Amino acid sequence: MTGKRSPLPSLVAEMEGKVVGLILGDASGWEYGVPENIGGIDTIRVDPAYQRKGVARMLTEEMLNYMKKLGVDSV
Repeated sequence: MTGKRSPLPSLVAEMEGKVVGLILGDASGWEYGVPENIGGIDTIRVDPAYQRKGVARMLTEEMLNYMKKLGVDSV
């Protein structure tokens, strides 16, 4: 990545002190000539006991908001 922005973090969702989900994302601009405004979501995982409760949606929204702040407009 270029020195212009921080790498995207991994995010976790916690409920009752337990990690119940995670998301990993990435922004381009450092590899294979892909423009800096391109990002991607690599992995989304949610504990089966917490699926269908909006955990993945919340993680995705948070990741997309963070990417947008970094100038990523295409995921």
